[in-house]
Amino acid sequence: MITWHLGGAVSYPEELLKYSLLLMENGYRVQVYDAAFTSLWNGGRIPFNRSTGFEDFMRAIELFNAHGIGVDATFSGVVEDHELMDCECNAVLDKLAVSPLNGVILSEQKLFDHIKKYYPGIAITSSITAVVPKLVGCDFYAVSPDFNTHLEDLASLGFEKLQILVNENCYQNCAERGQHYRILSLQMKRFDKACEDVCICKDQSGGRFKMRLGMEQINTLHEAGISHFKLQGRQDHIESEIGPYIRDGILKTKGDE
Repeated sequence: MITWHLGGAVSYPEELLKYSLLLMENGYRVQVYDAAFTSLWNGGRIPFNRSTGFEDFMRAIELFNAHGIGVDATFSGVVEDHELMDCECNAVLDKLAVSPLNGVILSEQKLFDHIKKYYPGIAITSSITAVVPKLVGCDFYAVSPDFNTHLEDLASLGFEKLQILVNENCYQNCAERGQHYRILSLQMKRFDKACEDVCICKDQSGGRFKMRLGMEQINTLHEAGISHFKLQGRQDHIESEIGPYIRDGILKTKGDE
């Protein structure tokens, strides 16, 4: 069975829940991810909704867990040693640890070690912000669409552990992707609501904000043993960002089978 990993759990919980339940009604599994804008360990793309805080994060976990949907905290930002004991982020870990459905998305070794020590039961996904997976011992590995045409390079990780990114907010084969994610992480740590996601890619010919995989390709990958597919999309409302792909791509294709 295919599992869809969808962003926006904290930023747009009600919208995302609607689409999550639609996917589940059509025979898919769903896992959601996000973090509050004020989460010190937050990483990845800058959410359009920049008014979310700790209480919103806790409510989102309760909401999705009540519907049998796991929440992955996007703790994939740059984390300094003295920030590992941040009260709010560790309180989120306490909340996540209540249910085996939940997990975290990481890119930093020090945070991986911290969670393995204090929260050994929480599932860990290696973040796409690492560009090339570096953390050893993760439960899952989210990988860039750049690998979609040569997944054999990741075979040693185990196809069952891969989360394939279906859409892309960066330019294809962007050589600056890793530095771009680092810049965004440092911006978010300042909690600057005016910061912008400006791509620094030197080669902007590949097209940004693109769907890289269609359902036919996804079904082929699923037959090869890959079951986890990720949709980026917490930059804007679900209805305008990943909603059309879910409605017109995933669900329509399912209905035509």
